[in-house]
Amino acid sequence: MTMTASEILQLQFDRLAQEFKNTLGNFGAQRLAWRPAPRANDIGSMLWHSARAWDGYMFYLDGAAELFVTQDWAGRFEMRLKPRKSWVDVFTEDQVAYVRERPRLFIEYVDAIHVRTKGFLRIATPEQLAAPVKIPWWPEEKPKAFVLAHIIRHS
Repeated sequence: MTMTASEILQLQFDRLAQEFKNTLGNFGAQRLAWRPAPRANDIGSMLWHSARAWDGYMFYLDGAAELFVTQDWAGRFEMRLKPRKSWVDVFTEDQVAYVRERPRLFIEYVDAIHVRTKGFLRIATPEQLAAPVKIPWWPEEKPKAFVLAHIIRHS
């Protein structure tokens, strides 16, 4: 059986979403707050960063605004903030605490990002995956498939 790059990426994102669900479904707020060292990020912060980055990178791939903004996830998490246009703005300890206390809602957020990603990959042609995209904080353009692989590696 021959698989396209898009199909391979879909399998990887399916696995990534499942790993989020497994971790969030099996860890309570106390375990999500665990830090391997006093100044290290806790597990919940690392998961939150990965999910927000995934959502943020999708903007550069499909041009649509982040789900965090368009679907009011800050409101759903009761964060009492209005995020700017970038995922970089939502990483304070207080903000992550809202997420650690709501792992089921966090799973719903990851599911929404996963559905968006699968929709993008379902219609992406090899040419579209090879098309260069500029991520503002990266030094050079990269193919969209590279950005997708980066999301997987980053998480």
